[in-house]
Amino acid sequence: MSQHAPRTLGVFAHPDDETLSGGPLLATMARRGHVTVVTTNRGERGEVIGADLAHLAQDHQALGRHRTQEVGAATAALGVAEHHFLDELPGLTTRRPPRYTDSGMRWPEGQTGVRAIPAEDVEGHAFSRADTDISARVLAALIRTTRPDLVLTEEPDGGYGHPDHVQVNRVTMRAVELAAADLEPLFPDDPTTGTQPWRVPVVAWVVYPQSRFRGGLDWLRRYKGRAGISEHTGGLLAVPTGEQTPTIVRPDHQVDLDVGLSAPVLDALAQAMRSHKTQIQAVHVDQALVAESGGHAAGWFALSNDMLRPVPARATAMVAPGWGSAADLAGLAGDEDGVGNDDAGAAGEEGVPGQGRGGGEQDPRWYTGFMLSMAALLAILVGSIGTVFYRWEMPFGLLLSLLVVLTGSVLARALADRRGQLLYAGVIFLVIFAMTYLGRADVIVTGEAIGVAWLLGAPALGLLGLAAPRRWFRD
Repeated sequence: MSQHAPRTLGVFAHPDDETLSGGPLLATMARRGHVTVVTTNRGERGEVIGADLAHLAQDHQALGRHRTQEVGAATAALGVAEHHFLDELPGLTTRRPPRYTDSGMRWPEGQTGVRAIPAEDVEGHAFSRADTDISARVLAALIRTTRPDLVLTEEPDGGYGHPDHVQVNRVTMRAVELAAADLEPLFPDDPTTGTQPWRVPVVAWVVYPQSRFRGGLDWLRRYKGRAGISEHTGGLLAVPTGEQTPTIVRPDHQVDLDVGLSAPVLDALAQAMRSHKTQIQAVHVDQALVAESGGHAAGWFALSNDMLRPVPARATAMVAPGWGSAADLAGLAGDEDGVGNDDAGAAGEEGVPGQGRGGGEQDPRWYTGFMLSMAALLAILVGSIGTVFYRWEMPFGLLLSLLVVLTGSVLARALADRRGQLLYAGVIFLVIFAMTYLGRADVIVTGEAIGVAWLLGAPALGLLGLAAPRRWFRD
């Protein structure tokens, strides 16, 4: 693969698909090179979340304008350099609708969120009814001019069967074929005229490994701190059973890329999700949850159906057959082994226990508990030795004891992140308290300034490691 900064093109159906489907990988690639996103239509028929925006549901044009603003904010948050709507790209304007529109969809009874079917009133300008070759030729011209190393889109069944998602896969796959071919102009305004062929090195589809999909749902179902009330209906938010899975979920062996997300990427993803206020609710992203979930999730969100879903903690995809290899995709988005990237070591800059220090393999289940116990043992040693020693050659004994507490504070965070930090400070306080009231009576004399300084100063310094920059704790 070329050593230049990689160029990525993401092609998705509606505003919010670039975030919900492609967000993890697009935000990762944006930190490595130039990212362009094409959206095929403005999602005019999407449902609307929240009473303050409910009026948009009755005005498709107004909703389209509003979602145009949302996708602009979301792509900026992800780090996307260029965003286009497909119908705004040049060429063949007399042979395609002036504006592609949302095809709409509906859920068969009992299959909400699993497999959508076409709406009963699809209009003529709907993207799913567009001429595939014409749309693909317009997109092929952009591919030839931007010459991406990676093209990312939906899998062939559109993730969950939405007709626009299915069509965006057809159009994209046809476009990469046309971009690589020796083409003769078909019409005077053929946008490929004057462009040179470009064979995209890697074409990938967004998919989720089945183990991570089910693992994320299982964790979310057990997690007591998850969101409970819908911002949309005021009812209860539920977690799907996971018994039925959409086609975006694939057996693990079919997934060619599984890359941990760094803290900055997760922050960008959360901001992008919050930008789509009409479509996404109850967004909660917390780096610490990556470890708690076993690496399967970094939080949760819900759509208009009031079903909670895990925020992915990893970027995952499969290579389209005939368009590169797993090693090629890993070379663009991951490390040389395809299991991580430079930013994702130790689950990003936070260094969360539970994530492999190379960014890909998960630590064993005992790892987090072991590191927390080490932080507690460190606190016992520091607290007990300091309590005995702090009165030596006053004030030097006190200053040295407090310095040891501060050093241990930073070490505790390195061992077990914020939870280790809090455990360390709490155990130090308990050790001092126990030695004061259960041990020698003269260890702490609360009437003396030096005794008060140690009693209050040691636990306070035990928390000071929380103020240290995250970048200090990369493995």
